[in-house]
Amino acid sequence: MRARAFVPGHISTFFRPAGSPRGAPIRRGSLGSGFCLEEGVLTAATAAGPPVAVRDVRGTGRLRVEVQDNGSPVRAARTTHATLDELLSRAPPSALVPEHLVLSNRYALPLGAGFGVSGACALGAALSANEAMGLDLPRSACVAAAHCGEVRTLTGLGDVGAQALGGFEVRTREGPPPLGAIRRLPCRAREVLLVSFGARPTRAFLEDPRGKARLSRVGGRCLEALLEAPTPERSVALGLEFAKALDLVSRQASAALARLRPGALASVAMLGNSVFALESGVSEAQARHLFPRAFVAVTRIALGGARLL
Repeated sequence: MRARAFVPGHISTFFRPAGSPRGAPIRRGSLGSGFCLEEGVLTAATAAGPPVAVRDVRGTGRLRVEVQDNGSPVRAARTTHATLDELLSRAPPSALVPEHLVLSNRYALPLGAGFGVSGACALGAALSANEAMGLDLPRSACVAAAHCGEVRTLTGLGDVGAQALGGFEVRTREGPPPLGAIRRLPCRAREVLLVSFGARPTRAFLEDPRGKARLSRVGGRCLEALLEAPTPERSVALGLEFAKALDLVSRQASAALARLRPGALASVAMLGNSVFALESGVSEAQARHLFPRAFVAVTRIALGGARLL
């Protein structure tokens, strides 16, 4: 059995962790704001082999899972495995599933650069595996499984719920909907310039106890300010203030922002050594000339969320 899913990328303009660190993953996440990208992850799932009961494979390692990213095997796909564990925990114990699952991800965005690739892979895995394995779980259960997989492995806190919805959002209560609350801001499919100089380890940042209180304080202040005037423009401007306040603007990112036209609606993608600009007026060819050693792409804000194909 086979299935395919597409999940848009996602950029957080600013955020703050929310929920007790010792609480259940479903009740943890982040508050903040961001938007989805038309560039994202295509996941194909193929399930095969004799059927086995969910109770016999859940947490036993008997379910054989292979993960490929852009054609290359992934040896330690921790977030995907955590997502599948969460998915199976939501299935009836007596449900029968094939014992072999292959997940193949295709994407052009760089991993770990603040473009939501890990969340897209997790949600793509949940949606496509649910379909290919015949679990027949509701969409909300797939979103919850992917969110919990990311939270458990600390590869993200708020991307998945936003990626399920699409558009430009404000996250006002942590967790995936309906436990979490996400408000969409009026927005059209505006052009987005992406420039990345490399990855920033999300897990290391989120585990650093020195910055947690500061992160919560600055992120909370930005959220309060955005809710007073909730627009995409305000979200991006507050995101740049957030990044500067937390010393998240690298020298490369600072130089890139300076090379865009004065007054450009631009900031740093959370969390990555990457910048983005809305309707920058810079073509992809021009950007490649300006930033010859960086990853460069031009895409648009995705108004739709994750979907089966």
